[in-house]
Amino acid sequence: MRSHSSIIYNVTGQTVSFVPPVAELILDGAATSAATYVAHRGSTSADDTEAFSGTATLDSTSTLVAVSSGMSQTNRKRLYVSTVTTVSVGDTLLLENVDGQREIITVARVNVASAFVDLEQELSFDYAVSTGNLVKGIAHTLTVPTSFVQDSGNINVFGARARLRDTFTAPEAAAAPPYRIKWQYSIASLTRQSYTYLDLVRQQAKHGVSGDDLLELCPDLALCEWQGQRGQRFLKQIDAGWERLQLDVRLAGYDVDAIREGPVLDEMVRKAALWVIGETGWSPNGWDVQAWATEKRNDYLKTFSRAIGDGLHVWMDTGTAGAITRDPRPQPRLRS
Repeated sequence: MRSHSSIIYNVTGQTVSFVPPVAELILDGAATSAATYVAHRGSTSADDTEAFSGTATLDSTSTLVAVSSGMSQTNRKRLYVSTVTTVSVGDTLLLENVDGQREIITVARVNVASAFVDLEQELSFDYAVSTGNLVKGIAHTLTVPTSFVQDSGNINVFGARARLRDTFTAPEAAAAPPYRIKWQYSIASLTRQSYTYLDLVRQQAKHGVSGDDLLELCPDLALCEWQGQRGQRFLKQIDAGWERLQLDVRLAGYDVDAIREGPVLDEMVRKAALWVIGETGWSPNGWDVQAWATEKRNDYLKTFSRAIGDGLHVWMDTGTAGAITRDPRPQPRLRS
């Protein structure tokens, strides 16, 4: 679960989810009740009036292991449970046994007729039929208030880093940093707090890269997807490339939600995904593994530098109205 998310201005019913740190879940188990949350503007004190607050909804999944499952079984990815009615493909859940062992699981298949789920990865521990062997939901979800998303004064994303802008209107000066959301919840009778961050944007950045787009450059990839994610067409590696691009855009002084160049974003994501795959040790026939990974890294960095990192060459929206700025102010670069 990512700690920074974006929601779209004037679209009601949007949600934001939070999962406690994995270390807390593995050590002490799932939360005993839904978290409360308080959201503040990034530039305001925690003692100031909040932007919104409330009580989240906790994933209601709570079911028992119905047939012995786990590492001692022939199929270590199969987990038999009492009911699958609240479970969906892609869900991330907490599984624990009577010995206090816990692990995070991700659902890859739900078989309603036989009441079992297949997981993305093999189970690490054994789970016998017992009231102490439980599958629990761990995601807390809030619905963003309509009054918040319909107020254009709450939009807080600008194409240039806020502190480097020449002038501000009063709302801009207060809005520019991301909103921070404090989640408070109880695990093992202890009150805990975690923070996530939120932007309200005119346009949410997305890419359109699929596994087929990677095959255009590396046809051999179709035969080489790892067993644990077979059928996903390198979705996780594409997501990792997208995350790398978002990080690089932010470190260059911009916000990815302000970029208005879909094709350029797609090409950079494709190159970043191939770099990620190269770093796993895969290379096409005839290529040295390290040489291929270095080639893909340099290919991505060169493209990023030409588009964003070494002077801005993509369309941007540097305001809050959704319009493309024809002459956005680039970030200053110091050269030795």
